[in-house]
Amino acid sequence: MMRRRYLALLLLAVLALLWWLTPHRAGGGTEGCAWICITWTPAPPTATPVPPTGTPAALSPAAVPVGYGAFFLGNEPAASYRAIADLGADWAAVRWVCDDLAACPVAWLDEMVSRATDAGLQVIVIWWVGEDGLPNGDCGKPVDLSALKKVAEELASRYAGRVQAWAYGWEVDGCAMALTWSRTQQWFYDGVKAGNPGAEVVLGLAYERFQPAGPFYQGFLPVMSTMLTRPAFDVVAFSGFDDFRAAWSPPGIEGKALAMRDMLRRSRIVADVAMVGGGLPSGPSDQWTLRSDALQAEGIRRILVECAKAGVRWCVLYRASDDTGDGADYGLLRADGSAKPAAGAFAETVGRLRAGESVPVVPGRDRMGKR
Repeated sequence: MMRRRYLALLLLAVLALLWWLTPHRAGGGTEGCAWICITWTPAPPTATPVPPTGTPAALSPAAVPVGYGAFFLGNEPAASYRAIADLGADWAAVRWVCDDLAACPVAWLDEMVSRATDAGLQVIVIWWVGEDGLPNGDCGKPVDLSALKKVAEELASRYAGRVQAWAYGWEVDGCAMALTWSRTQQWFYDGVKAGNPGAEVVLGLAYERFQPAGPFYQGFLPVMSTMLTRPAFDVVAFSGFDDFRAAWSPPGIEGKALAMRDMLRRSRIVADVAMVGGGLPSGPSDQWTLRSDALQAEGIRRILVECAKAGVRWCVLYRASDDTGDGADYGLLRADGSAKPAAGAFAETVGRLRAGESVPVVPGRDRMGKR
């Protein structure tokens, strides 16, 4: 009996020694071992690898200045593009709807890109597919990948020097499956790079609908990273609305950017992060939320400051104009093109941020609750 007890204790001691001598890092390897090493090799990364790092550092403004802009959803006139540029914006995200690869409305895109570039704005084209921004609105119908690549190459070549970034679909983690979307994203990326190697490809994620604990989006980038055989995007864009802002640390855009960078690092994907599509409406109010011009201006100021503190690549507000017919007045401009108080807040805040000045803001509140 005593002998069995001694053998059990000896076995436990050996296991404890082996555990202590083994490097406990996700990257594997044998660095730091003493006399005995247990060596393992993790599966080779299939996306562009980055060296493992420790806990991400606190966010600070990026060395490259944040690009500020607005989302253009419809047939906004040239005057709206000029008005947004006059506020100090340097980017326009243009939504372009094309469901049929064989009959994309290129003439319409020609006009919108010309309006943006004539106003001195750089352009991100968001290729909207179906009612919800994804194939047929249900993420389910297969896409002809060879045709997608061909059209992407033609478009990137056609707009070289005028369109700086491209996205296919939007908020793809809202319903697309990473296992299948990874192929779509990669073929689109290959097409864009073949047409214009200098253009950037954007992966647009919702990233707040499911909160940080949400298992669906938590697995989207890691699963995608296991499927990729080469780079498939240069920038990951997330929404900057106030849904569940308190669930992030720090709250809102800063916390989202920090979590996104950490997720990219853990997924061994090299990509920048951007906030494309964030804002507050000036009206109408409802039984849950009070809305006004003054509250919108206050919210726009805070969003811009959070973007600057997070050092995101772009800070693109939703949206340029109220004239989109969706019932909520998110625009910096009214439907008649006149400036709202939010436009003044945008111009003042962007100017002060670029000058390195501090900008006082009122803390945000979760959009799901009352003001």
